[in-house]
Amino acid sequence: MTAERENQVAWRVVVRGEASPRRRVFDEGWLLDSRISDTDIVCCNSTETEDLSINDSLSEFSRFPNPAMSILVLIPRKSAPELEQRWDGDVTSFIASVGLLRAFKTTNPAEDYSCYNLLYWALNNRSHGIGFECVQVPIQSKRPYRSLLQDTAAQWIIPHKGPLFMLETCLRAVGESRGGADIVSVCFDEEVTHDHRELAGRFPWAEFYRSKPHSNGPYVSRERLVRSSPTPIILFQDSDDAPTLSRTGVLLSELLEFGADLIGSHELHVNEVWRKVMAIRYPLDASAALAAADGHTLLLPTSAGRRDAIKAAGGFSTIRTFNSDLEFVFRAFFSLKLRNVDEFLYIRRSRAGSLTQAPETGILSPAREAHSAALRKDFERIKRRELALEDSVLKTHHRSDFEQIRIDRLRWRRSLSRFWRSAWRRVAGPRNGGRFNS
Repeated sequence: MTAERENQVAWRVVVRGEASPRRRVFDEGWLLDSRISDTDIVCCNSTETEDLSINDSLSEFSRFPNPAMSILVLIPRKSAPELEQRWDGDVTSFIASVGLLRAFKTTNPAEDYSCYNLLYWALNNRSHGIGFECVQVPIQSKRPYRSLLQDTAAQWIIPHKGPLFMLETCLRAVGESRGGADIVSVCFDEEVTHDHRELAGRFPWAEFYRSKPHSNGPYVSRERLVRSSPTPIILFQDSDDAPTLSRTGVLLSELLEFGADLIGSHELHVNEVWRKVMAIRYPLDASAALAAADGHTLLLPTSAGRRDAIKAAGGFSTIRTFNSDLEFVFRAFFSLKLRNVDEFLYIRRSRAGSLTQAPETGILSPAREAHSAALRKDFERIKRRELALEDSVLKTHHRSDFEQIRIDRLRWRRSLSRFWRSAWRRVAGPRNGGRFNS
């Protein structure tokens, strides 16, 4: 199949269950037609996903709690790789609610309705809580996941440094994915301002922390919060990415069913530099893959793990701000069972300025490449029993001031309007001096 043939798309609008004929271009009239509601859907199918039936499209889309503002990304099904991460090409197919497309058109009148443009807008949008989900096509029959979310508690650990709107998008998606007993913990690794406190006030179901001093990198807060976690399961999450709606249920079910200690997933990669959306798959048996080679087999932010197993494997080194996740996975291989689920449960953003893109710490930076090479060299030597783990670069190393860094719970109060502040002062009078307690 040629690249041109692969990239061809067909459009249909589905109104109250009835689909229009296929079109080769998007019809702007769909967004103007008052007979089409915000909860109706538009299907954009490439040649590889065009066999998805309307009934299956409606069934998959019906899982969204807010169907008027949701997007379901369709990924051509392929077998998972055996040894390491594999990039499986561009993703162009999706199903979106008409309400989402109308909101997109209002703010981006000159942009076309590509999968990349819609996801970029959704990930960078402050005013709408967007529902994200991915499904592989053709759809395979699925067992219903056991109802674990009410009786299996997990703690989400989300370090943050950078634009707050990205964290807000992340937390809106986490709010849809989290289980009823979950704890969501965000740690600011930057100076906390009034804007940080206002954001915390919009998510009263989450815990917010601050590191003092700040700018320590993500592994200090990960390590400290894992150590103090009250839950048996940890869910990792980067603050500039988004979980899918089904992430928690799928990961926890598979973690328990397979007896894994750490379990990740495939990723939907939204690359803001290349302006592309790509599917990246990982080996299902990450332990077996690492036994055969030293490849990239599990992406930590996609994963959930058993707290005690993570601690027993040494946790995270804090001596540097990058690469401690790769170091942990290599070290964990020797004592933990590592897996990935055959689902896309994580939407990962690649952007300028992130740790993986910055010149000093990026994927191709000299410092990261040198450290990765040292990790791989010692990893293979340990497997050959030529080197003890405790004598290798895989051993957990902490910065000298690690124990002195404080991770303090952030206190916030709901902001009240000027009217209600004035009313309270009139009522409180001299009993409270017209003041609010912090």
